Amino acid sequence: MSASPPPTPPSISRALEDDERRFKTITSPSEWVEDYRPGGYHPVLLGDIFNDGQYKVIRKLGDGSYSTVWLARDLRNSSNVALKILVSAVSGSTTELRILSHISEVVTTAGTARHFTQLLGELEHLANDH
Repeated sequence: MSASPPPTPPSISRALEDDERRFKTITSPSEWVEDYRPGGYHPVLLGDIFNDGQYKVIRKLGDGSYSTVWLARDLRNSSNVALKILVSAVSGSTTELRILSHISEVVTTAGTARHFTQLLGELEHLANDH
């Protein structure tokens, strides 16, 4: 009669489940590599630094029709932030910055800022600085 192996401790079971979710095959559509060109998406590498050494890219969070979003570490304020990098062809014509600025003003005045995504700032990054 063979003995059954001991049960996996709960903490290890959870870690294994987390790893399975973490390393799942990506099946959602992604941007085309051809869109990384002048006027298109800005090529970002893990570890890239933006805004004069303030933000260090950790990983990609997502992409959209005119931007990519990256998790970054704010090295000056010891916090994590999301960097939304617009394609250069539309960055000057988008109303998103005005909308986010307005939302930030309204929720700060109303005292509900912690419940909303906050626009912390904006910056312009020149491609030859990459």
